[in-house]
Amino acid sequence: MPAQNSDVTLTIRGIDASVKAKLKQRAARHGRSMEGEVRHILADAVRPVNVGVEFHQLGAVFGGLDDLAEVMEDAVTDRRGNAP
Repeated sequence: MPAQNSDVTLTIRGIDASVKAKLKQRAARHGRSMEGEVRHILADAVRPVNVGVEFHQLGAVFGGLDDLAEVMEDAVTDRRGNAP
């Protein structure tokens, strides 16, 4: 994904070595350079979220929104300590 304003530079200092190693592994899994992976992560972090699309995709993972609603209801009940 080419930057629209390619003269912008961001320097991040003090990254823990383990974070750098995990970032390097993640970049390799995605076929990107570490710099490209960081650009992807940052772009994804600030993209607008469409809640409807997110719920639709999540519903597909759970086999439908009915199943998701049941899972959420159980989680709320458990959180409340089974109180009505």
